[in-house]
Amino acid sequence: MPVKLSELANLFGCKLEGNPNQVIDSISTLENAKENSLCFFLDSSNIDILSSTRAGCVILTESKKNSCPTSCLLVSDPYLTYAKVASYLYPPPKLDGGNHESASISGDARISSSAKLSENVVIRDNVVIGDNVFIGPNTVIGSNSCIANKSIISENVTIKNNVKIGERCYLHSGCVIGSDGFGFVIEGDEWIPVPQIGGVKIGSDVEIGANSTIDCGTIEDTIISKGVKIDNLVHIGHNVKIGQFTAIAGCGAIAGSTVIGKRCRLGGGASVLGHLDITDDVFINARSTVTKSIYNPGVYSGIIPAQSANIWKRNLVRLKNLDKLFKNYKS
Repeated sequence: MPVKLSELANLFGCKLEGNPNQVIDSISTLENAKENSLCFFLDSSNIDILSSTRAGCVILTESKKNSCPTSCLLVSDPYLTYAKVASYLYPPPKLDGGNHESASISGDARISSSAKLSENVVIRDNVVIGDNVFIGPNTVIGSNSCIANKSIISENVTIKNNVKIGERCYLHSGCVIGSDGFGFVIEGDEWIPVPQIGGVKIGSDVEIGANSTIDCGTIEDTIISKGVKIDNLVHIGHNVKIGQFTAIAGCGAIAGSTVIGKRCRLGGGASVLGHLDITDDVFINARSTVTKSIYNPGVYSGIIPAQSANIWKRNLVRLKNLDKLFKNYKS
């Protein structure tokens, strides 16, 4: 969508340096930019790339404007502004309502006339689909589930029974929402399954990456709150509660009945054991394993290979006292 720099500056509150009539029609990297391309530059990046770019405009901080050979939009957070501008230049396609002839829809489902159901979609009993919802090919939506307005469900997604999805959510390909939690009780040598009769509640503006899974609750619901972002290949166990605006990177895992606070961030491959409480504003670095509740905001890390449990317990006690021993040694 071609647009003048003056329009972008006004829309996004940027200070414009350069030609206000410069037309922008694409997004590019600094290295491969053309005369109508828009790029962004972070202060930590290589300054030589900036000084040699052929872009029509670069989004950057004022401290770097003298190194920019072209027009620029000056902001305090270039990456945030870039995200907003890119969304403006590349809006999602408008959807025409209607159901593909191959879709299988229960007679008592309630589906908005503006919703679009693609090839081979299956809609079970008592499902409610809101306005301007898109359901991709081969997706199955179980009984008593609800998808609110303007949500996008990609192809090959499975939404089981009793799942509530808020407005403007985006579920990527291969998600499974509401499958049975891992609930068994041992009797002798035999595992007896525990019925998983809860559902899943997902707030508005949640995004769930490809092939991620969220289990239903054992009795009450698993809860994913407003604005949560979940990457690809993440597993959320039964009865987990995740607070607003938390983000979980790829291959993370949260075991059952753990409560994660608001605005937390879990790095790639991080795992949290079950029945723990993680307070608000906790950052867990990649590949870390959380084995105890965290009650204070902050950044947490920890990676130790598996070993005999008895040896591990002894080493853990010693590790906890390592700083004290070191200080005693120095004194």
